[in-house]
Amino acid sequence: MDNPKIVTKPVRVDFHIHSAASTRTKDVGKAALLRCTADNIDVLVRGLSDPRYSINMCAITDHDCFDYGIYRALKSKEGRGTLKKVLPGVEFTVALPDETARETPIHVVTLFDDRESDERIATIDSCIPKTSDGQPGYDSKDKKAFSSSTFAEILRKIGIGTVLIGHEKSAGREQKNDISSLGAQQADEIILTEFVDAVEIRNRHREVDMRQLVDRYTKPDVPFVLGSDCHDWQSYPLPSAEFRGREDEVAFCSLKCLPTFEGLVMSITEPSRIKVGDASFFTPSGPRLNSLDLSINGKLCCVPMSPGINVIIGDNSIGKSMILHELTGDYGNGGDAKRLKEGYRAYCERENISIESKIEQSDLFSYDDQGSIRKTLEDLHAGTEGSRFESYFQEHVNIKVVKDALKRHLGMSVDALASKVFYNDFMLQLDGSTLPLKIHETSGHMTIAGGLKLKPARSVEQFNSDVESAKNQVEAIKSKHIKLLKKLGPEAEKNIDAAVKALNRVLILGEGEMDSIRFENIKRTTVQRQSAQLKDKLQKVKTDEEKSKDAYREELDRVATSIARATILKVDRENNPLEPKDVEIKVGRTKIDDLEFISELNIEAVDRKYCISLLGNIFNKGILDLIVNGIEGDTSLTSEKVASGFTVNKPSSTQWVAELKSRLNESVDLIAERRKITNSKIGINGEPSAGLYGRIYFDLMAGKEEPGIYLVDQPEDQISQTAIRVDVIRAFSRMRRRRQIIIVTHNPQFVVNLDADNVISLGRDSDERITVRSGALEYECEEYSILDIVANTVEGGADVVRRRLKRYGAQDDSLRHQERRNGA
Repeated sequence: MDNPKIVTKPVRVDFHIHSAASTRTKDVGKAALLRCTADNIDVLVRGLSDPRYSINMCAITDHDCFDYGIYRALKSKEGRGTLKKVLPGVEFTVALPDETARETPIHVVTLFDDRESDERIATIDSCIPKTSDGQPGYDSKDKKAFSSSTFAEILRKIGIGTVLIGHEKSAGREQKNDISSLGAQQADEIILTEFVDAVEIRNRHREVDMRQLVDRYTKPDVPFVLGSDCHDWQSYPLPSAEFRGREDEVAFCSLKCLPTFEGLVMSITEPSRIKVGDASFFTPSGPRLNSLDLSINGKLCCVPMSPGINVIIGDNSIGKSMILHELTGDYGNGGDAKRLKEGYRAYCERENISIESKIEQSDLFSYDDQGSIRKTLEDLHAGTEGSRFESYFQEHVNIKVVKDALKRHLGMSVDALASKVFYNDFMLQLDGSTLPLKIHETSGHMTIAGGLKLKPARSVEQFNSDVESAKNQVEAIKSKHIKLLKKLGPEAEKNIDAAVKALNRVLILGEGEMDSIRFENIKRTTVQRQSAQLKDKLQKVKTDEEKSKDAYREELDRVATSIARATILKVDRENNPLEPKDVEIKVGRTKIDDLEFISELNIEAVDRKYCISLLGNIFNKGILDLIVNGIEGDTSLTSEKVASGFTVNKPSSTQWVAELKSRLNESVDLIAERRKITNSKIGINGEPSAGLYGRIYFDLMAGKEEPGIYLVDQPEDQISQTAIRVDVIRAFSRMRRRRQIIIVTHNPQFVVNLDADNVISLGRDSDERITVRSGALEYECEEYSILDIVANTVEGGADVVRRRLKRYGAQDDSLRHQERRNGA
């Protein structure tokens, strides 16, 4: 059973039906049409209710006349078969200029608000000018149509809220007086649909300007409203019996609205509400909340929920956000969540209200509460949000390659500094050593001076380790990406194997060098051991004078070795520019539609300035310039001075190299991926605003195909009104096709411009008890009108409602509805 408050099924309409009244004007002498009288209205009702057509809302629109008796006869059949609403109407012939400025008669179907009194509706025909013989009083140049100014005057005299529909099609066929007959250019300019408010018409100072209405639209932005153009009720929906066999050309419009005049108004002011033929405006399946059940003061209140967009509005601190939290049981995390939950519990107890409905987590697409939306937008702006949109970032910055290359570069910089510092250390020690030259006679006994040192193996070990590590990494690539390698073809796997074999050959050479060093050191160790034993024996037979001479020779040998060592250290000194040369950054860029998903580093650049900043985090400001100079050029620094220059946890003078490398590597490890979403207007190096990210965020959410209910609290946060109107509304309109949406908002655009399918308003009655009023935008009853509630509850709501209904200077909406309910 359909709920009268919200739209559950499309409304099929036909506003282009003729009756016997048209034989008084355009259709003189048509015998079949002469039978279409009030006495035969059941024939039309049967045709309208035929299961093949199932018309729900219709109007008899005769040529330039209105037969109140036939209208009342059909009006009395509301509720019969599929017919739910009958509107009064007239098909006016209006002269409008064509492409050559020549007047062309155009048919404009004009529908009137049936909520006006019968007395006023009965006067419609008397407001249409007539000649002395009862024919329409046409005043165009060729006397075949009403001029646009006369048409506007007719509407003003009738004084009833009006919907104008340009006659574009009749049962799928172009006719002589269709809009198309104006020519392509003018047809693009002519109005197809328009709503003119009764208050505007009745105000003599607000004449209906047909030229203004014509110029307002371009054809692609205005929906078609099709009709049967039936002139023989027995042949409905064909124009007449002559068209039998062409039933497949018949087409009707389906509107997403309640079957009311106000529903029609909301439809023709929102093109997405109008479709041709059988149509579905909501997703036919998927999780949804059918009813929002609340217990208020012990009484159950069941609010019907649309499968489309449901908007919750109301005063501040009345519990709008609470509903979403209670529906999901999601209050966030930590202490704030506990306080929030306790606060809501206290509020519900104080107000004697409880939320009986629940939404299972498995039925949720997403729940964006106020905090999460703000945090998501901030995270997007900071580049740290990515999990929700992971799939969009197809290409990523080469962060591991950058970090490894940067570590190598900084390691070389430290080695460059150390090569000069160690030279300075050694020279300082050497400067403190003096040895006088002496001449000694040759000893009668053999003397052993000096000794063999072990050949260093550290560099070869590191080389072998690096080669083996590289080989393991290449082998890991093969095992980790075997499917991709097969996809790339046999050549790819062949090259990987060749690289492993080449590294194996290099490793064999390195291990051979290591074996050579080991063998050399074995020989040196053996010589050292034998020399030491022989030296001990000689010491026993030498005199003190001979021992003194041997000691001098050994000291002389040590000094000579130190001089040689100093020479080697001096030669080994090297400079390393802090500007990285081998660090190539490849930014990840994935283009999808008009957006670019950028994966970059969370630092501005890997350059000399960045490297100095890393050193600045380790060393005192006073020594930093000396450190930089020591890396890139000469320096007088010693290990003691370098170690003392560390800001915290100063290392020993012997450990500063390892400590410096370790801290630099730790800093490099802090480099991470930063993700951002941008467009061509901002550019890859631009910094998108939080507002832009808000627009992008909802656009991406709209693109997701996962089913489920989407709950969102105040999506307007941090987004400009223009962005909401231009971008965000469009995104939510796309989302409505896939899932049910429940929004809490204070922004009228998310109610009126978004064309909410269901508005739920929380308020208080005269006793300050919470009340709930709901319905489609067009819903109204004796107690309230949803449009009035929106106009009076949401800040700026009245202006947005007026713009939606195209009212220029009309009175306050609430006054208009109140007057009608009071019988004014």
